[in-house]
Amino acid sequence: MKTFGIRIILLFGGLFIAISSYSQCDCVPFPIAECGQLNVGFSPGGGVEFCENTEITFTNTSAPGFDYFVVKWENNAIDTVYNYNPISHIYVVPDSTLCLGDRGIKVCFKGIKTCANGSSCASGSYDFTLRVRPLAMFDANPQYCEDQAIFFDNTSCNGDSYFWNFGDGQTSTLENPSHTYSTPGNYTVTLTTTNNCGTDVFSDVIQVVSDPVAQVQLSTNSTTVCLGDVVGFTNITAPFGGVPIWQFPPVDSSQWMLTDTLMNQFSDFIEVLFMQEGTYTFRLRASNACSTDIETITITVLTAPTAAVNGSPPLCISNPQFDPSATYTNQGEINSYAWVFNGGTPGTSTVADPGIVTFATPGTHTVSLTINSDCGDRTVSTVIQVDPLPVIQLPSLPAQLCTGSDPIILSALPAGGDWSGLGIVNDTVFDPAIAGAGTHQLTYTAMNGMCTASESATIVVVNSAMVTAQDTQACIFDSPVMLIAAPAGGVWSGDGV
Repeated sequence: MKTFGIRIILLFGGLFIAISSYSQCDCVPFPIAECGQLNVGFSPGGGVEFCENTEITFTNTSAPGFDYFVVKWENNAIDTVYNYNPISHIYVVPDSTLCLGDRGIKVCFKGIKTCANGSSCASGSYDFTLRVRPLAMFDANPQYCEDQAIFFDNTSCNGDSYFWNFGDGQTSTLENPSHTYSTPGNYTVTLTTTNNCGTDVFSDVIQVVSDPVAQVQLSTNSTTVCLGDVVGFTNITAPFGGVPIWQFPPVDSSQWMLTDTLMNQFSDFIEVLFMQEGTYTFRLRASNACSTDIETITITVLTAPTAAVNGSPPLCISNPQFDPSATYTNQGEINSYAWVFNGGTPGTSTVADPGIVTFATPGTHTVSLTINSDCGDRTVSTVIQVDPLPVIQLPSLPAQLCTGSDPIILSALPAGGDWSGLGIVNDTVFDPAIAGAGTHQLTYTAMNGMCTASESATIVVVNSAMVTAQDTQACIFDSPVMLIAAPAGGVWSGDGV
């Protein structure tokens, strides 16, 4: 609406006072006598509604005679022009106030003329509606479950029509549509809002997920591990399967610890060092808009069992029997036993207590035991010495000795053995006088390690005869004389016989 300067002129003490019907467009009026009566006017010539952010051109329809014009556009923008050319202006509404909607605009204009006693003006205004452009907005959650209807909350303003693109090839022109996604993934949802003054577009990315399945991959094939082992846990939960969070057993650095201080409950990979026997429960919790899933991993930590095989003093081949045994720690964790008896019978065994083993040949024999557990194999061994029997070589003995014969020294191999029997004195001397007449068995006993052997021989001792002789005396030049002794049949010996 175009309004010209309407004034009421009152005379108080010779002064002319003009009162405008639009106070925000007031100005000092013209003195009628000096400046004449002039009307001012500007018209856009396009109606009473305009879109913001577009150029609005006002035509100057004022009466001739003004020196210049001042136009105030209401948004504190002021233009001063010194001609009657059209004047243009663009109203820009910030996004922060768009949703306040259309607004009424009053454009004030003044025509200024310089007269003899100064300057005066005429004023007017033009009222119109400023239509604002639309602002597209909607509220959405960051995550939704597949196959469930999603209701989008359209928070746009100033829109007359709407176009939704759901990012999966489907669209809608409803103001507040619902939509269902059948496949998990990230989707860009775009809302286009339109009115007569423009179009605005707003996009947001949402994630559509499936029911979560928490999955963990271990660095070991077994959940039973050994003291000091390090186990890696890797989150292999499928994409869109939820946000994984580890739930740890009670923290105790004397029992278990993460190998890196940067690892935490949100890490995709954690590595754990176990320092104490026991049972430890780890959980991976995966949650999303659909539900929650938890995978539980229980780790059993064992101490590796040990074994020690008993030794044995040397054995003799005459009785080469060895009774193997072993002492164990954590025997309940042993899965199997494997004995090997080198040179023995039996040669092997698979029981904890294998019983008597016999060795057929002398020498050094190795006995080994391998135990198997979930913590691996461990082998221990011992050496068994089997001694051979000593080989005895006896000396040649006289076929016969007399009770009056001199003692004889006995020797045999191997040296160091002992003689036994009647007539043995000082271990190696046989005295026939002590033995007396008869057939005597003499035994030589020798040792080789744990082995003892004996060999025997016989010796005959006879009584010495009682001999009497007659003494005879002769001179050097006498004839030979007969020697007389008893019993007869003996043999004389000596000088001159």
